[in-house]
Amino acid sequence: ILATGFARRGGNFAEPNVLSNVTGTNSDPDLVAAINATNTLYNAVALEFDFVPASTQMKFNYIFASEEYTGGFPCSGYEDAFALLLKPNIAGSTYTNLAVLPGGAGPVTATNIVPASFTCGPINAQYFGSLPPNQTNYYGRTVPLEAIASVTPGQSYHIKMVLADARDSAY
Repeated sequence: ILATGFARRGGNFAEPNVLSNVTGTNSDPDLVAAINATNTLYNAVALEFDFVPASTQMKFNYIFASEEYTGGFPCSGYEDAFALLLKPNIAGSTYTNLAVLPGGAGPVTATNIVPASFTCGPINAQYFGSLPPNQTNYYGRTVPLEAIASVTPGQSYHIKMVLADARDSAY
């Protein structure tokens, strides 16, 4: 789990209150660029590492979950977001965001995946999984999503998974 609050609250046992802890971290410039963020980002958390693929394809399965679905906040512009950034370890290379919806439907954010039941929905509703009850303690989640990239076997790459709250340091 990557979480903008306490990861232990994301699952394993039911949490009675809204998950609104803060990490106190700030924005992440790579995430801002990847989603073309228009809001200030807070509580950024990232996992990054280098790897050398043995095949021609890299694949990562994930879900995006957010408390911003509580009360329909995505309709108010709370674009909590996730990016899965990949770049070759070559001087001057730039990141490619692999956490994008199929068919050019945009980045994985709480404002870009909204169910039809919300006043601003549906927005890419086919990628929305469920509201409670669901398999996490977060209020809403996507269906399982897949990030895929073509890579060169034997070449070193850097991957960065990054998540942040938008517009506020809560939820």
